[in-house]
Amino acid sequence: MDNINGFYMNDEQRLHLNLSDKSWSIIDHDLMYFEERYKLSTFLNLVITHYALSSDASIDARLESYRAELRSVIGHTSAHEDAIKALTKKELLRLKDAIRHVKGSAFKLRLNNDNAKFLCSSPDAVHYDGDVSLYVKNIIEEYCEKPIVVREILIRKDIADTVSLCIDAGRKCRVTTRSTTLVTTPYAIVSSKEDTFNYLVGLGDDGAITTNRISRIDDVRPYGRRILSQAEKKRIDKSINDSGPQFVRDDSEEFKVRLTRNGIRQYKMIYYNKPHHVRVEENNTYVFVCSRRQFTTFFFRFGADALVLEPESVKEQFEKRYKKAFDAYNVTNGK
Repeated sequence: MDNINGFYMNDEQRLHLNLSDKSWSIIDHDLMYFEERYKLSTFLNLVITHYALSSDASIDARLESYRAELRSVIGHTSAHEDAIKALTKKELLRLKDAIRHVKGSAFKLRLNNDNAKFLCSSPDAVHYDGDVSLYVKNIIEEYCEKPIVVREILIRKDIADTVSLCIDAGRKCRVTTRSTTLVTTPYAIVSSKEDTFNYLVGLGDDGAITTNRISRIDDVRPYGRRILSQAEKKRIDKSINDSGPQFVRDDSEEFKVRLTRNGIRQYKMIYYNKPHHVRVEENNTYVFVCSRRQFTTFFFRFGADALVLEPESVKEQFEKRYKKAFDAYNVTNGK
């Protein structure tokens, strides 16, 4: 493929890449995180498509931003240009020194047509001495250094962008997942309190709050018009603050659980899916007002360190699940 002041690309559009072991671990995690929706080559092409222009690996973009910042501070008359050029040259050396060269496992990646065209006209070629593999390596390595909630939005950028457009335009969304299709008026994309997942939170036509994990959405399309009222927004905000975005669609109940000393320690230390107690009664009895799903998800791991007192139906649910596990071990041990 012909290059226009960019990287040279062979006709097969194949790159020989080398990624660090840490990055490979992150990529393996993300492929499972997105429920194996993508093959490796498709996934890495998405990283390039959605992240190349905004990544720090783009030295050209960073230099342009640096020049603009200098001109806003010291001025942009001809008298200042020599100083700006000198400072920019120094910044270029710093950026080139920061290029990642860490070796790991080698593999071949075939670029899709859009990414190949982008790289053939990329002004970053001069900063990477024409080494397109090194440039792409730095884009991917940088992606792998981001928190999971940032990586999730980068990969599902098409979904996030459509949701933002619908919110700005006062449109409803038709949301399709592997198991269902629903129509919701989008409120926001909200990360969980633990910064592990992003959720599209909205309001259904029946008035129920909806929530869908971004990584599990297959498609989002505009569908009709509706604008949330201030009262509806306040209601959604309260539900998010009380329960977290993953549990907003569930009805709240009151739960009582007696914690041992170790149970109290675990409750203080574990933050994933954590409900917040409303009061503590005698004998270390903690009272919660949250969804049943949140309560059971969080406390089942506690075993004997958390004795469910109320409601009776949840107490029985825990008993049955623990008994089932106990019976499974008895079978394994031949008892």
